[in-house]
Amino acid sequence: MGLRARPIGASVLAMAGLFFCLIGPSPSRGEDLDAARQGTSVGIPEKPPLREADLMQGVQLNFQGRHQEALRMADQLKAAHPESAWPFVLETYTLFWLMLYDDEDTQYDVPIEKSCQRTIELADERLDRNDEEAEAHYLKGQALMNLGRLHGWRGRYYKAGRDGERARKHLEKTLELRPDWTDAEYYLGMYYFFVSLIPDLVTRWLGWLWFIPTGNAEEGVVLIEKVAETGTLYREDALYMKGNIYINFRENQAELGLPIIRSLAQRYPQNVLLQFELIEALYETGKPQEVIATANALADRKPRNTAEESWIRMAPTWKARAALLEGDPDRALQLLAPEIATPPENPLWATAWIDLIHAQALDAAGQREQALVLYQKILDYDPPHGSQRAARRARMGLKNPYRAPQAVIIQASPPSDEHP
Repeated sequence: MGLRARPIGASVLAMAGLFFCLIGPSPSRGEDLDAARQGTSVGIPEKPPLREADLMQGVQLNFQGRHQEALRMADQLKAAHPESAWPFVLETYTLFWLMLYDDEDTQYDVPIEKSCQRTIELADERLDRNDEEAEAHYLKGQALMNLGRLHGWRGRYYKAGRDGERARKHLEKTLELRPDWTDAEYYLGMYYFFVSLIPDLVTRWLGWLWFIPTGNAEEGVVLIEKVAETGTLYREDALYMKGNIYINFRENQAELGLPIIRSLAQRYPQNVLLQFELIEALYETGKPQEVIATANALADRKPRNTAEESWIRMAPTWKARAALLEGDPDRALQLLAPEIATPPENPLWATAWIDLIHAQALDAAGQREQALVLYQKILDYDPPHGSQRAARRARMGLKNPYRAPQAVIIQASPPSDEHP
């Protein structure tokens, strides 16, 4: 694809974790999935019909940040379709969205495990009847993938590696049986891409992949792009990941990812996680005024819950990053002063970011020794992944003094050196 790999270690927010798939192209709203299966789409062949539009609505609620409504919808679908595994897929999808607000919050662990296990049980019942049923393999594959993801997040790497490898086999079997099932390629694309980054990859979200020996990044990107172009229910998850790969995993290619992330953030302005992703993309492409504008818009928001409140409260910290982009570390330190003097009750990820930007501002102001102490402090957190992106930049800061990213023109500018 002609993309040069950046040094690895950046976290994929995950929102990464938001990636579940049906197939494409999509039937019109209101069309049930049995009917869709008669055309170019592959639906869910269960009775009574479970509409793809119902599941699409649940996914959209999550992108809009309306996660409790999505959970209620999953419960309603479970009651209406007790033999279907797909409502549990939506439930798991939503629970991972909730975990992304603070991945140290373990309140969703048991519900995720139960939801995945129920999906596996229902898929196994179908596989017992017909071991060549593509949909059952797909349901089981994505449930195992999500169990592996959760195990890796919590440091249970043996279980994570075991479940991840089992998931891969079911996903590959799905596409062997139904090669036209476009959205089923999404998880496999993620698997192929990230597995190729071992052993350098250090994100907790992908910790379980440390157990998998091989991968093909380019093949993974091809599959992700295919779902982003022709997928249905989870097309936007694939779009997000495509943009994130350009921004965090390709050297000097952030400008290519920015329009994708910007489009998603504009489409879902109430999703604070996507607004943060936009701030990250704007920072990486050297656009301080847009960082400030996005942070101001975030600060003006009224939080709908305590999880959102933590992200909205970070607006002054993001504006301090903009000051660093403008070459004004003194202004950055001024903006950070209230957070440093009276630290709020922040989750670990927020504390890590504040410490990082404080360290970078000191570094840029010529106070290298003080900056080194803060960089190390971030890496010493237990667990050390309050923010893997902050941790990655802290490691870079220990190695080289901070240098802010610059705006780049893709065709004209040579690759820049790595910056923390």
